[in-house]
Amino acid sequence: MSAASAKVNLLDCTPVAAHELLVAFFREHGEPAYRANQVVRRLWQAPVATFDAISELPKRLRELLSDAFELIFPGAPQRTMDLGRGYHFP
Repeated sequence: MSAASAKVNLLDCTPVAAHELLVAFFREHGEPAYRANQVVRRLWQAPVATFDAISELPKRLRELLSDAFELIFPGAPQRTMDLGRGYHFP
């Protein structure tokens, strides 16, 4: 299993489950729990396509999020390993 396939797609979670994952993630990295609220708000209330677009977070945290999680919108076309198009359905 590659590192990329081990990433959790936060959009496959409910907002409550994603919040719980993010609280634990930020605590592991010495960050306050309110950071989870910032991310959840930007995923479900004012959606962004990438973690990099969450400008209220420091760049370092956006990079950590990108390393640990992914954002694949349900039903969105995704590139497959053979460069063909595939679709992701939870």
